Amino acid sequence: MNPYGLGAAVPGDFWDLIAQHWYAVVTGVVTLALIAFLIWVRRTKEFYWTDFWYAFPRFGSLRKSIREKNLHLVRDDVTGEMIAPAEQALISAYFNQIGVITRERFQRAYRFLLLAKQSDRRPMPVWGLPILFLLLVAEAAGFGMLLAPFIAAEITPNAAEIIGVVIAFVMAIIAAGLTHAAGAEFYESGLIRKMRRIANNGKIPLYKNAIANDEEQEQDRGDHDVTRFGNRVLESAEDKAGIKFILAAFLFILVVLGASSLLRYENLRLAVTEQSSLQGGGEASAVGSNPFAAPAGLPPDVAQNAQQAQAQVQVEENSEQLLGGVAGIIGLGVIFVFTQVYAMTLGIKYGHLERARIKSAYRNGTLGFSSYDDYKRHVLDPRVRRTERRLHQLKNGLFNDSQVTPTSLTFSHWLDVKMQQDSDRMMASPAPPAPPPVFDARTTAAAIMDIADAETRRAELRRVVATLTPAQNAQLQAEVTRIKTDREAATSWIDEV
Repeated sequence: MNPYGLGAAVPGDFWDLIAQHWYAVVTGVVTLALIAFLIWVRRTKEFYWTDFWYAFPRFGSLRKSIREKNLHLVRDDVTGEMIAPAEQALISAYFNQIGVITRERFQRAYRFLLLAKQSDRRPMPVWGLPILFLLLVAEAAGFGMLLAPFIAAEITPNAAEIIGVVIAFVMAIIAAGLTHAAGAEFYESGLIRKMRRIANNGKIPLYKNAIANDEEQEQDRGDHDVTRFGNRVLESAEDKAGIKFILAAFLFILVVLGASSLLRYENLRLAVTEQSSLQGGGEASAVGSNPFAAPAGLPPDVAQNAQQAQAQVQVEENSEQLLGGVAGIIGLGVIFVFTQVYAMTLGIKYGHLERARIKSAYRNGTLGFSSYDDYKRHVLDPRVRRTERRLHQLKNGLFNDSQVTPTSLTFSHWLDVKMQQDSDRMMASPAPPAPPPVFDARTTAAAIMDIADAETRRAELRRVVATLTPAQNAQLQAEVTRIKTDREAATSWIDEV
């Protein structure tokens, strides 16, 4: 009879079944929780998620507005036409979720990313996270078995293994997060270091003033490409990418890999020692368990040969067990290192620089498209059509069997007027104030030292020094001293003639 048949299942059998397949249970629960969380994060601010709840049968805002049937028309702020309050609420809610980007904003953002060397960068592909998740599960399963013996002795071995896997999974997520951030930091520091090297070799300023993605991108048209890069990426001339995540990831990986390998090897050594002591713990037990053990009454030479054979078997068994344990350590280390390398590679290859202006240019400007027509065809037009359909359903429900004439406003017309107003406002916005000139100690010192008259030169030097900060003053003094020394050395040979 099937013990799990109808009327025969007992709680003990159920929990025993779960205990036997706890790896699958834990993996399934963690997977479902992670998927639910990612869907929640992804969809709570998405247009189609908003549309789903708005048009939800019976309980959605669309049905609620139709039941209320408020036909007291109000004037729309954008077009000036008279519309129902429910229509105004629908248009406002959908417009806020569409995230409309005007052509001017898109072109400025794309030009911004192009000058910042970020136009070809893309977010992590959809297959990146699932592969990383599988690697993390495999890593957690291996490390969980390693941690299980150190869990409290008051709980069952299966529960200890489950707790060990959970702890190892959290540690794996921390390690992967650190290495992914380290990869992004490695890419950022490498790019900035490259641009700084080009600027230094060509005596080109790396940065003059900050330019946002929604500003006119040709205001620094006369500058070098390196300077235009710095104006869009850096916050100051001394701005450098950090290395804190690189150091943290390196130290974390080193500590975890070393500690886990040492722990595994020590457990293995103790197990081998314990097994050896148990197998050699008495002549009677040896006779009953080992065919090479010396039975009572054998001649001394035969007994000695049997003991030697038993010792040889024990040595071979211990060597095989130790070799298998070392292979397990290496395999677990390979999985761990490969997972971290994979997470770091995703950070290096995908994603933009972790700079606020770069992120804004992508999220509020291009969304990864290379032309405005592509953005309009793949993003804007489908959402406009969906909103138009919901507005039409609302009109039919509101004005059906009503004496009030239905309003004629469409969402497409409202959106055209809104986008034109935003475009006009952007084009009419005043130009940003001119940035303060960047202090160049070498150029300033050379210009002062080129003044032939000594009194005029000193007067100009006093005037310039009065406008400088203490740090700039020290830089200017060093450059003046250097130029003076170089010029004296260049003419010293004349005195020797």
